[in-house]
Amino acid sequence: MAGTRWNQSQASPRAPQRNIASRGRAARRAKSPFTISGLAERTGVPVPTIHYYRRLGLLPDPEVVAANRFLYDDRHVEVLAMIRLLRQERRMSLASIAEVLPELLPDGQEEAFRPQMWDQVLAAHLEDVALSEPPARLVAAARRSFARHGYTRVNVADICDAAGVATGSFYRHFETKDAIFAAAVRSVADVVGAEFDRLPRRLSSRRATAILRDLLEPFVPLLLESALRARRGSKDLKGVTAHVMHAIALHVQPHLRPSERSCEDDNRDDDRGRLVVHAAMVEHVVDVLELDAL
Repeated sequence: MAGTRWNQSQASPRAPQRNIASRGRAARRAKSPFTISGLAERTGVPVPTIHYYRRLGLLPDPEVVAANRFLYDDRHVEVLAMIRLLRQERRMSLASIAEVLPELLPDGQEEAFRPQMWDQVLAAHLEDVALSEPPARLVAAARRSFARHGYTRVNVADICDAAGVATGSFYRHFETKDAIFAAAVRSVADVVGAEFDRLPRRLSSRRATAILRDLLEPFVPLLLESALRARRGSKDLKGVTAHVMHAIALHVQPHLRPSERSCEDDNRDDDRGRLVVHAAMVEHVVDVLELDAL
């Protein structure tokens, strides 16, 4: 998922281009910046989740005070509060939040969370979502069809019938069957990630692996076929499966119990989410290849 980039300009289709970094700098800052633990205490957002949002580009860059130590301020408190409200009150995904968040940030001394601003920005977002419904239905239908029957046994007409979309409309959104196959594979990260986001926090790695194994099960044939086709030279699928695995790992990481390492180490190489994804997929590969029978 492409997150909001705080060091770049970003444009809305209904608003002039704005510099997100300058908006963040203009927002009110705390007189005494605080560590990531202080940010977690002020917001009630766990440290692993803060790290996760930073990786997605949803938070402004903190102030660097040492190689592995950063300071946060009121901008971060405000953004985390907005993310929580959008997820809890508006039921929005992180991908959708990344799209609308820049327009909801206070500009200079303007007050954030103005009802009129929320309604205008979110209405524009919902209109964009409505326009994207046909390709979303096509991708969902393709994901199910390819996972159940494989690439060669599914054609464009099958996908359109399952999605309730006219075949002629298909080519407005996807040039080829290969293109929608790649989109279907990528969508696995969103589906599995959304299911994992509903789970409680502080899961053990073993429990998270078992849950993820079950969530991945319907999509294993699709993921394995994608990897094999990429290995055989498919340009559309190069790196796609790896991207899906990485995206799922980012969803898993915030739900794991904190490690024993210091939570102040913002640059720590905490890859337990990746290890959980690896373990879950290895179990499926063992089943597929019947290695237990050896």
